Formats: sequence, structure tokens, C-alpha cells
Amino acid sequence: MSAMEASSLGTVKPVPSRSMETQTESPAKRDNATTGPRVFPDPREQPTMTIPEAGSWVGLNRNGAYAAAAAGILPTIAISAHKRVVPTAALAAKLGLDAA
Repeated sequence: MSAMEASSLGTVKPVPSRSMETQTESPAKRDNATTGPRVFPDPREQPTMTIPEAGSWVGLNRNGAYAAAAAGILPTIAISAHKRVVPTAALAAKLGLDAA
């Protein structure tokens, strides 16, 4: 049913349409617009990051980041049997960034 929807009583009620004016930007786009470009974290302030966060710095999605970590492409440290993190300084060095 296009712009109308039948109720259980057999009457028809209008369904509000989602025009372009009512749709909002995603929070990520909105935040990026207000905060400017991303800045690589200072290793002294954030010594480690999650694998998906590290993957986002090299253009990988979540699954790609975990695959890169498993292959040894992303440097990781084992915190426990099931938890690995990426050292911020090691990733900065691998990316050729000044690690501060």
C-alpha cells in the first residue's frame, strides 16, 4: 500500500511520507562536519586502540581489520586469551606518522 495503510477496522489512514527535509544526517557525518578532520591519537594519551578503530585509519571495515590483525598486518598486543589491542605508536610508525 503506497501512501495509505488499511487498519484492522477496514478504514484507511494516511501514512506520513519521509521527504528529504525530514531525513537527518548520520551522527558521524554531523560530528565530522562540526569537528573538522580526524586527528590521529597521541600515543601518550591513548596508548592503544581497538582493532576496528585501527582498521578505520587504514580504510578497513570491521571484518577487514580483524583479518589484517590475524594476518599480522596490523600490529597487536594480546591482553588476554580473547582480547587484542593495537598499540597506537606502532600503528603510527607503520603509517609513517610522527608518533609525537
